[in-house]
Amino acid sequence: MTQSGDTNAWSIEMTLKAAQIQSRREVGGSDKRLKPRLPFLRTVRIRGEQSAGTYGPEVKCRGNNLSQTGMGLRSPVAFEQGRIVRIECSINGEASMLLRAVVRMCKPRPDGSFTLGVQFVADEENSTRAA
Repeated sequence: MTQSGDTNAWSIEMTLKAAQIQSRREVGGSDKRLKPRLPFLRTVRIRGEQSAGTYGPEVKCRGNNLSQTGMGLRSPVAFEQGRIVRIECSINGEASMLLRAVVRMCKPRPDGSFTLGVQFVADEENSTRAA
């Protein structure tokens, strides 16, 4: 990792810690989330795993929030709970992230879209790459 990458990682970590402190203050110290969530209003691309290492068609979703352990999304299609998905999103125009996650929650919305909650899982595919 470059020195600027180290600085960016440190900055993200400090922002997440500050958000966690603020989140606990807002709910009287009883926040049950493992990690704080920060706004993440970006388009992401998701593919549901069909079998080991193969993924279905790409679905464009809208990010809602992001934490160190997962992400909240809005999707035009439903994903079943427990499904493994691959998420690709741009970090800053110079790089993109490939993440593997499991769908923990999928709820229909009045407009026909779905609210998804995904938890990141360790995988050798999870990486950062140049755009």
